[in-house]
Amino acid sequence: LVAALVLAAFALAADRGGGFYLPGVAPTDYEDGALVEVLANKLESKSEHLAYDYHSVLFCRPLDEASGEEKKGRVRSKKHLNFGQLMTGERAEATRYELNMMVDETCKLACISKPSKKALLQTMKMIKKGFMVRLNADNMPVITRSKQSESYWLGFPVGIEHEQDLVLFNHVSFTVLVHRPAPNVISKLDGISADRVHRVVGFEASVRSIDHKLDAQGKLTCDSTSQLKLTQSTERLVFSYDVSFKESDQPWATRWDPLLKASLEQRRVQWLALINSSAIAFTITLLCAVVLMRTVYLDFARYSGVSDEDDISVESGWKLLHGDVFRIPVLFELLCVFVGSGTQLSVVAAATIVFALLGLVSPASRGSLLSMALFFWTMSSFVCGLSASKLYNSVGGVNRRTLSVWSALFLSGIIATLFLFLNLVLRFLHSTSAVPIFSLTLLIFVWFGVSVPLNLAGSYVGLKRPAAELPVKTHTVPREITDTSKLVDIGYAVLPGAAIFAVVLVQLSLILNSIWSGSFFYMFGFLFVTFVLLVFASLSIGMIVTYLRMVQLNYHWWWMAFLSAASSGLYLLLYCCVFFVRSRAYQLGERGGLISLLIYFSYTSLMALCFGLLSGAMSFHAAFWFAKNMFAAVHVK
Repeated sequence: LVAALVLAAFALAADRGGGFYLPGVAPTDYEDGALVEVLANKLESKSEHLAYDYHSVLFCRPLDEASGEEKKGRVRSKKHLNFGQLMTGERAEATRYELNMMVDETCKLACISKPSKKALLQTMKMIKKGFMVRLNADNMPVITRSKQSESYWLGFPVGIEHEQDLVLFNHVSFTVLVHRPAPNVISKLDGISADRVHRVVGFEASVRSIDHKLDAQGKLTCDSTSQLKLTQSTERLVFSYDVSFKESDQPWATRWDPLLKASLEQRRVQWLALINSSAIAFTITLLCAVVLMRTVYLDFARYSGVSDEDDISVESGWKLLHGDVFRIPVLFELLCVFVGSGTQLSVVAAATIVFALLGLVSPASRGSLLSMALFFWTMSSFVCGLSASKLYNSVGGVNRRTLSVWSALFLSGIIATLFLFLNLVLRFLHSTSAVPIFSLTLLIFVWFGVSVPLNLAGSYVGLKRPAAELPVKTHTVPREITDTSKLVDIGYAVLPGAAIFAVVLVQLSLILNSIWSGSFFYMFGFLFVTFVLLVFASLSIGMIVTYLRMVQLNYHWWWMAFLSAASSGLYLLLYCCVFFVRSRAYQLGERGGLISLLIYFSYTSLMALCFGLLSGAMSFHAAFWFAKNMFAAVHVK
């Protein structure tokens, strides 16, 4: 109980951290009149998990500096993107929006374009599917605020479908929130007055649809009340925008806080979820403590009281399994591979969550969380090979080469094959979610050149180390096992996973919303506490299930200890199906909807597999430790 209170206090303290910047990340100081560059990120929709290039539709293309005409073909990103950003389809392409610091603009022309039929049809489809435009200014994402509440959306809509008409939002009103820093914190003035220096701390937008007209002097006007409706016969499009700058008291160092601030309802849900998860984990841990302190302790006392002269027939209960408890189970190589992969996932999850909790993953560096997870995955490949080989070597496994190859290629091979297949499909659909060729080549090199060799090195070290001596020796002839109901075995393998899944249910819902809805996930304090509770629940279930199997004089506890917790991945997959039905609106009759369906269930199935391996590995390690200590603590003649 004290530990739970400490963890809850730690979660509260971590949740108050907000978004801040790492040391060495310098702000950009803009002199009045300086250009604030607006970069295009991507086009995305909640109803179709395919990101597209901003310039793939009707929006104005940037001008070529040499010719002064619109650029043709692909528009390249203007800044370097990390691998996490590339995997999520982000880009940083130039736009025709010109924002000059503290210079307000009204009805400024962006461009007049003559759309091609292909681009026109593509834009009309995106309006029907509710695509949003994602832009950035000084690394701050543009948001659209709700008029009814304090909520906001990332980006602004391409258009809207109204009474069977497709209305294009061709006028954007930008509001740039700026903060005037103190003179002593400005980077370098170079003779510029501190009163004329500002920093961007917010970027907002509101959109309208205007059928532009020309006034008597031939100038563009934006006061028309008629809307621009797209049809296949539309021949001319006019894009315009307004710009206004507003002073803000929000410092630059905490400019992400308004975007990351949780509502009272979100905080209430998080605390209720934390209490629920703590109660479940506490119940499981208490049950494990009862088993260890009462039942097992009494067994130790009874078995230790048997003298050396007593006949072995006086032995009873789980002590009778001393000659079979460490008998190698069927498919032992596969079990070792599963445990090794799950151990690697545990290291990756723990390291990523801790680094995010400490603030080493800044929200200003989008994609950094995914990039960090990939780095930890690569470096922890050694742990996978070492864990699998140590377990295999501990009971005298002989197919060492087979184990080493499977350990290096099993999970990473599944992930790589699935990723390469989906990347090929996304490239065929011209989605920005497809990783560029150079980055893909680099990823393959990291896999074959770093991850696989590290895994093989871990296997080599684990197999060369002397095997740990087991407390009892295995008999040549296996003990006969009393037949048990298959329903009982299924219950041992499936039912405990529901308790583990219940511990992470709310956090899982928030993570799914963050991944598939494009929102921010920032409550790493609650996530850390939930992960700790998950560890305690998995360890406890492994020991409980193992003891119950031994009490039944059944030495086939190996796979059961793993599956009892790994079955939580099955519950996670079922929940992802429910989440899909409740929150997704894919149009399955269209190609994009079917591809989105394929992407969703491919990645959620992979997520369920990884979660099951992670939980199962922790459960098995606890069960193996429990079995060794049980038989080491009693006297066996």
